[in-house]
Amino acid sequence: MKRTVVTTALAAMLAVAALAAVVGSARATYPGATNGRVAFGINVGGNVDVYSVRPNGQDLRRLTTDPGFDACAAYSADGRRIAYCSGQGGGPVQVWTMKQNGTDKQQVTHLSGPAIFPDFSPDGTTIAFDGRPAGATTRNVYVVGSEGGTPQQLATRRSSPSTRCLRTRCPTGAPTAAGSPTWPTRTAPPGSPPGAISG
Repeated sequence: MKRTVVTTALAAMLAVAALAAVVGSARATYPGATNGRVAFGINVGGNVDVYSVRPNGQDLRRLTTDPGFDACAAYSADGRRIAYCSGQGGGPVQVWTMKQNGTDKQQVTHLSGPAIFPDFSPDGTTIAFDGRPAGATTRNVYVVGSEGGTPQQLATRRSSPSTRCLRTRCPTGAPTAAGSPTWPTRTAPPGSPPGAISG
């Protein structure tokens, strides 16, 4: 029994290594002004900030420096702006945007409770996020203009996959809440010219 488990685990690891060698490097970010950079939140020295790095792990850049929590980074499709959640100012975590180089930070939401996991629409004009205004018992999916405004509730969070699509970028054609669009993941296939995006 023990030998079978070890053999199966070894076979799985070899299969993953072989697949990684055949597939090559991943193209998981939008092309554009970011030159394929990946943005993410990480805890360094006890403070969570947004950083960006090239896909090969080189050229790490710190994009936020305030002492509050900054994470949940998501690029716009054109790669020029990053939406992120931030606790700067001491209130509940809210959605902010900044240029891809960390400048021009702008607060987008002003909820009485947390606003987290922002994601740009494919055309960059709106941002979807999970929000829970003060007094609400659950987080719901909202959308707001990318430069701010009054958030509109898109869906009520339930246990069904339809209300998780916006947050997790379900593929086009996935079931959605009535009247809610799906926001497909868009990446450039290997070898594509800059600006080529597929669904």
